[in-house]
Amino acid sequence: MSRLPVVLLGCLMLSILCCCISGCGGSGGKFPLAKAEGVVLCEGNPVPFVTVYFRPVKPPKSQTEIIGKQGQAVTGEDGKFSISTYDIGDGAVIAKHDVIVTASVDTGRDCPADLSTSKVVTTVDVVKGKNNFKIEVPKRDARTALVLPE
Repeated sequence: MSRLPVVLLGCLMLSILCCCISGCGGSGGKFPLAKAEGVVLCEGNPVPFVTVYFRPVKPPKSQTEIIGKQGQAVTGEDGKFSISTYDIGDGAVIAKHDVIVTASVDTGRDCPADLSTSKVVTTVDVVKGKNNFKIEVPKRDARTALVLPE
């Protein structure tokens, strides 16, 4: 009995498995990215050690289309950030994004910004090339408490 059909069947199954794992695309299932950097400000002052999320927005008529993976970054002491989606500093998906800014474990209690986790601060368009954003967050008032992660 020839072993050739068994070997061919094994190769076929291995090829199908590799295709499924890689997403059958040349990019390995990854969405196209562009550099997305910037600064988070509150009343013109840098906001250090907060987390910035870039969440892709679906087109208005699409309920099921997946348009990309969320990117995120933590601002430095100078309020500057560089979004990471798949790898450190690789950028954000080329699309329109809702931007959310929240406290991180390093955000100090004296941070003046309103960092509500459910609040979209702004919407930005990430386009091919390099993108630089100035994200203004509102100042906290008597009604908004600073919620720090544990």
